[in-house]
Amino acid sequence: MARDIRGWWTKIERVISYKQRLDADAQRRKAMDRHLVFLVKQTERYGESLTTQMEDGGSVSDDHEDGGEETRRLPCRRKARSM
Repeated sequence: MARDIRGWWTKIERVISYKQRLDADAQRRKAMDRHLVFLVKQTERYGESLTTQMEDGGSVSDDHEDGGEETRRLPCRRKARSM
């Protein structure tokens, strides 16, 4: 009788572990999807920025009156938080 009860609780623990793993995987996938959307939008912004710069000046860099050259930098974002 005790062996049957212990076996039953072992099965319950496996089910709980499986459900917890499913929840963790779902959260991880959700976070990865959000990060992917962020990266796609960021890439689109960079592409639009480059297109605008190329149309406006034909170059990514500007020459200043003093003869120096300054390169425009695209905005960059810090690394995304670990998931």
